[in-house]
Amino acid sequence: MFSDDEREQAVHWRDFRAYCVGRDNGERSNVTAYGTGEPDWITSIGFSSGHNAAVLTADGQLIANAEDSPALAKLREFIQDWYDAGKPGLESLHGVLNQRPDGWTVTAVLRAQQ
Repeated sequence: MFSDDEREQAVHWRDFRAYCVGRDNGERSNVTAYGTGEPDWITSIGFSSGHNAAVLTADGQLIANAEDSPALAKLREFIQDWYDAGKPGLESLHGVLNQRPDGWTVTAVLRAQQ
């Protein structure tokens, strides 16, 4: 967990998820989100590819398919980098419009990646 204070935890959780989306935003992004409904309301964010997956849940659990999972290594790297960057949040993202042959897409990008 990012904080013992419930409100602060909610803000940090929102900001970390935004950071993951803004940083891993390329065409080969493997950001993975998971959530359940009642009665548990579990939410998580992480990465998956091939035969590997790892997520961090809102209550601070790291869940992965294996201890040496590349997805787990990437998730741990993102967590450490988020802390090292000063825990940037929603305010650090901006949207970028990309024209494609079949229309437009919007990508969330960290301001540092401009």
